[in-house]
Formats: sequence, structure tokens, C-alpha cells
Amino acid sequence: MADVLEQFIQDCRDAIRLHEGHEARAIIKEKLGVLTANDSFVQQYCGPEAKVGDHILHKDPELGFMVLNHVKDYERIQPPHDHGDSWAMYSQAVGGTEISEYQRLDDLSKPGYADVRKVRQFTLKRGMVGCYGPREIHSIHYLPGVRFIRIVGNDFTLVSQRVFDLENKTVRITDPTRLPSRI
Repeated sequence: MADVLEQFIQDCRDAIRLHEGHEARAIIKEKLGVLTANDSFVQQYCGPEAKVGDHILHKDPELGFMVLNHVKDYERIQPPHDHGDSWAMYSQAVGGTEISEYQRLDDLSKPGYADVRKVRQFTLKRGMVGCYGPREIHSIHYLPGVRFIRIVGNDFTLVSQRVFDLENKTVRITDPTRLPSRI
């Protein structure tokens, strides 16, 4: 089974080295959907014996991207956020994750102010992939028992992100030096 993960990691390396931006992410997105549709891979990394928590499966020493598995035993509703100048993909292995996508309507001229509107909502099911490029706003909601694979462009504990409060129409920027490790 390690060969399937190793092949995925090599596919990610090739996509990042040979392509840029959206094109590289599109290749990785396709490969990630295939990975989480693979029964043997899901059983090993997201099956009943998988340890609860967030685990790094790979952190690329040259290109910086990370592959993680998330095995959750609690409900979480994340506020709308982006991943700063980086990108992230989520692919469902077990259960479903509700994803909402947002569009920013204001002109960014007022510090701390953000007018953000939900433009799409869907449930991520096994093998599906949600892909978010730099500054793309989204939120996730999952229930206990959910398991998914996430790939990120770089270590998020080192990246400033924007977090949005829809009710108060505000935005705050996280300081990665003050964030507890999420891994």
C-alpha cells in the first residue's frame, strides 16, 4: 500500500515541478480523487483502525507541500477562511464534509472590514475533492467519524490566513507565529 501513497507523492512532485498554479492543482486534484477512491489506501489510512487526530503522511523537503490524514471524533464548524498565499485540497475518505464557498464583495479598502457572501454549498463524499487556490474563501463542517485526506501547498503553521466573520462583516489575519501546531 505504501506504493500507492508513494506514487501519489511523486505525482504531486511532478505536477508542481512541471506546471504552475491552477494547472498543477488540477493534476493533483485528479490524482487525489483517485487516491481516496482506492479501498486499500482508505482502509490503511482512514479505516476503523486509523488513529484519531491529524497526521502528516508526507512533508516534502524540497517543494514544501504536505499530505495529511484527518480522523475526527468530534464535530467542527470552521468559519469562512482562506489559506493565505498557499492552497489546500480536501478529499473525503469516510463520511461527508459540508463545504461552503464564498465570494468577497467589498473592495478591500477598509482594514478589518469584509463583505463576504456564500455562493455555493455541497457535501464532499468519498473520492470527491474540494480545491482552493490562494485567497479562495471556504468553510468546512464535519461530524464525528469523518475521515479525509488534505494536501496543502506548504506548512500552514507558517502561513497567515484570513478568517471571516459573516455576521459582523469583519476579517482578521492570523499570525502563524502565535498559532498552536495543528498537526
